[in-house]
Amino acid sequence: MVQISLQLLSHLNHTRSKWLDIASGELYSKPSTDKWSRIEILGHLIDSARYNLQRFTEAPLTLQNYQINGYKQVELVSSMNYQHRDPKSVLDLWLALNHCISTIWESYTEETWRKQITIKGEVYDLQFLAEDYINHMAHHLGQIFEGLELNPTQHGISLADALSKFRSSQAKEGKPFTELMKYGDLSIEYYKPEKVDHQQPHTRDELYIIVSGTGEIVIGESSHPFQPQDIFYVKAGEAHKFVDISADFATWVMFYGIANILG
Repeated sequence: MVQISLQLLSHLNHTRSKWLDIASGELYSKPSTDKWSRIEILGHLIDSARYNLQRFTEAPLTLQNYQINGYKQVELVSSMNYQHRDPKSVLDLWLALNHCISTIWESYTEETWRKQITIKGEVYDLQFLAEDYINHMAHHLGQIFEGLELNPTQHGISLADALSKFRSSQAKEGKPFTELMKYGDLSIEYYKPEKVDHQQPHTRDELYIIVSGTGEIVIGESSHPFQPQDIFYVKAGEAHKFVDISADFATWVMFYGIANILG
């Protein structure tokens, strides 16, 4: 049943790449008072994932037919307050839950997929439940993206354009960095601190690619000298900073992955 997992991952990747391109006005707009907004629809898919994660985990462990019980969908969307939550946090939770489901499916044997379940008095198997879960997800994702005109993906930027954007941003805001590109949960920045690096640990994994200059990067308890084209990885929440940097130091910074809010 590899195909089912691939279908799930395809939906996750497509949504991850497009979700954050939706304007906030489109995300929170409700067609009517009794209809869900787009962010509430994804919130409903979070609730679906939570309940189905439990089902796909527990069903193989039962000796008899596993009973599938419903849940109060409308009430949950309201009580979870998705309408007033940050789009990135909603996306991250939905992705995390479904990656757990995908992992569970990959552990299933053919016998597990044939495990019988009961839904409203009718007997089915776990394969039916998984296919129904995928179809339900596809239906609601179609509602989310229907009629939207998303901005085309920016696939690249030259160093000259990055410098121009950085200088313009620095003149207005005085910050040592500027965001250049964003794609789903990936963001790319140009970072050029003056003399001293004051940054604090971040909530997402990072990749640094040195553009110019020399110095050292301290990551946790270790220190590494660097020069142009060197690459360094820093995991979410890990203390790090650049020290003894030359005047021409600059680096690309790539943030990616689910935010580690627990540190």
